[in-house]
Amino acid sequence: MVSGETHAARPDPADIAGADGLRALARAKVQNGMPILVERLKGMLGDIQAALQPHFEGKNVAKGALVAKLEHPARRARSELENLALFVEPNSRSSETWRVHPAIFPNGSRWEKVSLILYQLGGREGWPDANDLGAWLVADVVPAIEFAVGAKPSKGISPE
Repeated sequence: MVSGETHAARPDPADIAGADGLRALARAKVQNGMPILVERLKGMLGDIQAALQPHFEGKNVAKGALVAKLEHPARRARSELENLALFVEPNSRSSETWRVHPAIFPNGSRWEKVSLILYQLGGREGWPDANDLGAWLVADVVPAIEFAVGAKPSKGISPE
């Protein structure tokens, strides 16, 4: 105001019409959603790395405690990832093509691996037994989540 310039208030993206409005909504979704997802994944990674200490001492990882910490955040993270990164497609396995679901990441891609790991973490029945849990976390889970957050691979953690 002092300089004499007037800045019009930015309209809410939900009030912008057409393609410009859709772009504004998509931009807001990514700007707001991506940091939330990355922080959730970083929190999960911290929980996993803390739980791995017994593994590196030749002991089993406490599966029950880790499941309690990760199962629900993993489900939410997978949904957030799909919501941010994938479009929807009709149900190809049914005549009910009006039912849509998220598309899938390209087969064999690193993002497909992240999605699959989050799916597995989100259901305790898909976790390996306690004897194999540490090795799975080190070989599959940690590298996938580190990829998702853009972290450099952990030092001292290598596939067994």
